[in-house]
Amino acid sequence: MLKNNILKNQSGGMLIMVLVFTTLFAVMATGIAGVISSQHKLGLKKINWQKAIATAEAGVNYYRWHLAHAPEDYQDGTGQAGPYVHDYKDNLGNSIGQFSLNITAPADTCSNAIIIESTGWLNDDPNVKRKVMVKYGKPSLASFAFLTDSNVWFGEDETLHGPVHSNGGIRMDGQNDSLTTSKKSTYICGLEHI
Repeated sequence: MLKNNILKNQSGGMLIMVLVFTTLFAVMATGIAGVISSQHKLGLKKINWQKAIATAEAGVNYYRWHLAHAPEDYQDGTGQAGPYVHDYKDNLGNSIGQFSLNITAPADTCSNAIIIESTGWLNDDPNVKRKVMVKYGKPSLASFAFLTDSNVWFGEDETLHGPVHSNGGIRMDGQNDSLTTSKKSTYICGLEHI
């Protein structure tokens, strides 16, 4: 009888130990699953954060393209007051987000700087918005190393540092470490270059 009581007491103790360890495992597994879930959500939020800034930058690039085709149109071609909202599409043509443009025209006739403010967000997470603001203007003529309206010839012993442009023809026998551009697509040297 004593032997049966001992066996009964030991089997009940084992059950308590199994319940305690099962409860501890369940609590730890729930905590680990919560940490993994929150890290996953944080990772997705960071990805959306980066995609939103890319969307905003796409808005700036779009408006720079628009200005190249309509230099005096500060209303984004819509004729309405801003902001101007456009879809941002992936390479398959599906809309994955949007960007909103707010354009500030040049302050006066002496300035050519335009302020482009673009805010981007994704359709999946519209609460994550990123903003990019750039000041965009036409390049100054002072950025050229040499600029002329006539034909020009640079000899073999001449070296230029910086962009060169001519509305006439260019005969370049020398060296240049930048762009050499001309208004003329073809040019045959005249008598002045002999």
